[in-house]
Amino acid sequence: MAFAERHAAENYTLGGVRLWFDELIDATNGYYAGTVDLGCIEEAPIAPNPTYQEHFCAHTGTRVKDAKIVKEVSMTITVTLVEVDPENLRLFFLGGNITRTAAAAGGGSVTNEPMKLVGTDRRILRYGKNAASIVVTDVTGVTTYSASTDYEVVDYYGFKSIRRRSGSTITDGQIVLVDYVYDILENRNFNPLTNILKIGRAKFMGVSDTGQELIADYDKVSITPSGDFSWNSDDWTTFQLEIEVLDNSVVNPTAPFGVIRHLGSGQNI
Repeated sequence: MAFAERHAAENYTLGGVRLWFDELIDATNGYYAGTVDLGCIEEAPIAPNPTYQEHFCAHTGTRVKDAKIVKEVSMTITVTLVEVDPENLRLFFLGGNITRTAAAAGGGSVTNEPMKLVGTDRRILRYGKNAASIVVTDVTGVTTYSASTDYEVVDYYGFKSIRRRSGSTITDGQIVLVDYVYDILENRNFNPLTNILKIGRAKFMGVSDTGQELIADYDKVSITPSGDFSWNSDDWTTFQLEIEVLDNSVVNPTAPFGVIRHLGSGQNI
C-alpha cells in the first residue's frame, strides 16, 4: 500500500536522509557541475522560517492583536555531515575546483626557505616530507654550511627539520636559507574561500524501510558553512552546512520554493 488513512501503522516512520547537490557553475548559460551525493548524513532538519509583522490596537484600553501579515519567508536545511571527503570539504570551505595530484617521490622542490636557527631548537621544513638534497646557506647565498659541523637534519613525523649544532659557524639566532626536494603525496586539493557564493539545486530524499517516504526538489538554493570544523574531538568528526532555499519565482512562479512529493510507503526509493 502506498498511501494509508490516518491511524495506520504504515504512517509511523523511522526515517533516513539522502541529500544531493548540483552546483551552478555558469549562470549565464545555465550550466551545472552535475549532481553529487553528500553521503552519510547524521541530521538534516528542515526549518520553514516565516517572519510575521503583527499589529496591536488598544482602542478599548486593552491591546489586542488585530492584524498579522507575512514579513519575510525563508526555509533552511541544516545538514550534519560525517563523510570527510574532498567534495564535502570543498563545500564547507567554499572552495573552487578540485585538482587531482598524483604521488611523486622527490617531485617537489623549495628554494631559499628562510628560518631562524636559535640555540639548538628544531626548525621543521615547511614542505619537508622525506626531504632530501638539503642545502643550507647564509642569506646572501655565498656561504654554504656543512651538515656535519654546522647543523644536523632531524626526522620529525616523516618531515625533516634543521637543528643548529653547538659551536657552529652559524651564529645563534642567524637567519639561513634552505633548498631541498620533497615527496608529493597523492592528494585532492582546492583553494578555500575562492567561491564564496555557492548557488545550485538540491534534492532531499526522506527514505524509510518501514514508513513514509518523500522527495523534495529545491531548484535554487545557497550553501554556506555553519559552525566550526573540529578535527580533534572525542567522537566522529562532523561538520555542518546550511542549505537555504531561495526564491525561484522568476523561473518557476508556481513553485518558487521547490516541490515536495509525498510518496507514501512501499515505493522503496
